[in-house]
Amino acid sequence: MDEWGADNLKWLKETFGSENIVSAVLHMDEKTPHIHATIIPIVTGERRKAKQEQSKTGRKYKTKSVNAPRLCADDVTARDKLKHYQDTYAEAMGKYGLQRGKDGSEAKHITTQQYYRELVDKNAELKEDNESLQEQKEEAKEVLSRIKNEIKTEKLKSSAVNVATSAIEGIGSMFGNSKVKMQQQEIENLKSKNAELQTENQTLKNQIQTNEKEHTTITEKLRQELDKIHSLFPKIKELLRIEKLCRYLGFDEEHTNIILDMKPFFFSGKLYSSEYQKHFETEHSVAEIKPLLSDLNRLQLTIDGINDTGWFRQKQKEFFEKIGIKVKPEMQRNKGIKY
Repeated sequence: MDEWGADNLKWLKETFGSENIVSAVLHMDEKTPHIHATIIPIVTGERRKAKQEQSKTGRKYKTKSVNAPRLCADDVTARDKLKHYQDTYAEAMGKYGLQRGKDGSEAKHITTQQYYRELVDKNAELKEDNESLQEQKEEAKEVLSRIKNEIKTEKLKSSAVNVATSAIEGIGSMFGNSKVKMQQQEIENLKSKNAELQTENQTLKNQIQTNEKEHTTITEKLRQELDKIHSLFPKIKELLRIEKLCRYLGFDEEHTNIILDMKPFFFSGKLYSSEYQKHFETEHSVAEIKPLLSDLNRLQLTIDGINDTGWFRQKQKEFFEKIGIKVKPEMQRNKGIKY
């Protein structure tokens, strides 16, 4: 899971730029783990619409530098870009057995609610057809009964009796062997289909209930195991929090693991500050996890002996002093950033 999450972050950074990623949160509330990522659509290059207009009219317009960054969701969500995302993500996730959907597929999924709604509608139609066939059957019985009664009266003579008898035989044949028989067969088929649909419906309900019970059981078991881990290793929550902070500041997985081993890590490079929303560069610094003096059960990430917030403020102050700006106390205030 950790390796999969790291590869997702790597793909997001390579695709959209690490400076454009606001957050990436792992969700475990469904059967399949998934990540909700928030991206700022900052792009460079010539505007697509402007290029299209110029090709149509032949006119040339004075434009800003194509290398200037700009906010444009249209470019990031263009059809060719979306296809490119699917292709590159499938390549990045191939080692986990994930496969790309069919390119250009027009298949559409239906929701569970829509499926049940169609199932109810189909049952209603079958019920109406069943009732209609029953009415036709009753009408045929009435016709047969009326003719039989007329035969018994004295109004019918010998020849008329023969005609009536033939009619009775014809209706009886229709009732027993042809049209009515077909209608009866159709009624039975509809009843059978209706029973199958009801069975399938009940099976689906049972499956849903089973899945919900399994999900509840697994969730409760994981919660118990997590509580047990936290009780045996009380500092694991602090380490997990610092691990997220390290990734957010810009440390890669290898360097983060060194820091989490509670060892000093000497480094150079850039770290990102959410308070000032920019990167600060250092040529020689040391990152180390130390306990808080006020609460030894809590840990903090220190850089050059001070916490990360204080280190960034010191770097900001050095930057202002370098360009000749006097730093006022209010410029060093805490903006309430929490990790």
